[in-house]
Amino acid sequence: MGVNGSRALSAALLAIVVASLTLQPLWATAVESFDVEVTVPVPAVSGNGEAARILDVTVSITYPGSGEVNVVAGGEVDDTTKYSMYMGVYTAALLVGISPFEIDVNVEIESIGPVAGPSGSYAVALATAYALIYGEDLDLGSLGYAVTGAISPDMLAASVGGIEAKCGAANARGFTLVIPLVNEVDIENSTCKYEAVASLIDGLKLAGIPEVEASLRLRLPDEFNEALEDVMDSMSREALRVLAISRSYLDPASYEEFENQVTSLIDDGERVAGVSVYAAASRAFSALVTAYNAYYQGLIASGASTPQEIIGMIEGELDALEDELNSMPATGSSFYVDLLSIAYTRLASARASIAEARELASSGPEVTVDQVAYSLGYAKARVYSIRGWVEAAQAVSKIGPPVTGEELTLVEENFR
Repeated sequence: MGVNGSRALSAALLAIVVASLTLQPLWATAVESFDVEVTVPVPAVSGNGEAARILDVTVSITYPGSGEVNVVAGGEVDDTTKYSMYMGVYTAALLVGISPFEIDVNVEIESIGPVAGPSGSYAVALATAYALIYGEDLDLGSLGYAVTGAISPDMLAASVGGIEAKCGAANARGFTLVIPLVNEVDIENSTCKYEAVASLIDGLKLAGIPEVEASLRLRLPDEFNEALEDVMDSMSREALRVLAISRSYLDPASYEEFENQVTSLIDDGERVAGVSVYAAASRAFSALVTAYNAYYQGLIASGASTPQEIIGMIEGELDALEDELNSMPATGSSFYVDLLSIAYTRLASARASIAEARELASSGPEVTVDQVAYSLGYAKARVYSIRGWVEAAQAVSKIGPPVTGEELTLVEENFR
């Protein structure tokens, strides 16, 4: 992975500390040590994104420990997967009120080959939180659930790909699929049996954790909301611009289908903007992914460009973005550190999509143009959104509690 991993993780961990609520573990006053194991069925898609199968992901926790986190599978584990699993463990521990440096965690992915991507990290966060709250073994499959989704530094369930294939595999095994709320648009017209969750706390309710009786909502700075509104508007305009260009490459029926999807997402984003600018920006991002998907489908199908040429172009942009991120100050307000960490995670997500696109493009005729184009479109949209997160971070760099270089170094040393 091209991201400066330790710096990104350091920033992300501090973001979690800032964002976390605390749930008191039920065992804390009575147990001096324990070993607990929680298993979660997690659907994994094949290289072409069309097929999926259920893998068991087992999270084993020892308390007390020294902060060691291991991620193992039947083959090589991609850096993106490792860092996302670390994020899941740390997010859950801090939510529960346990220092992540007081436990040892082993994440075992039941696979026979290599594993890549962040789509198991929400399941790992859910398993870790359950284990630390109850201190008892559990197979979430016994409750009828399989789980997909990534985890963000602020405990939100982040979007993943291949939802329809994952849902088919989960439902075929008799599981209800737990998906991020932002992915609901991907299966709204299907027969998928699912539960949509917005955050880690939502998932814990499914696992039997009682609903929190009180809620806390922090008012974000006006500068943050204004910056995110600018990001949303910019992505919406870019989606419409790219969609218009794609018209000359697509047949009328295909273009009309893409146009309906893009405009529907933009309209939905504008509708929810007054309630949650973050949710509105998420809709605008989905619109941008769809528009770039249309554009790249047209380019590749018409012979105007090859997947390899597009991959090279996007990788160049990602390299420039990484250099820009690494040159930014590592210290600032807590809001700044939070948003900068998000930019790093988005960079990792884009690189994973490019790797997927390269694999798909070299897989032969069984892979369709739209599969390759979607991965390319997702990566390109991430490039655009990363710049938005950087602008938002700069807008709040001096607002809120300062985070010093010493604090960043301390977190990094503890992680090592």
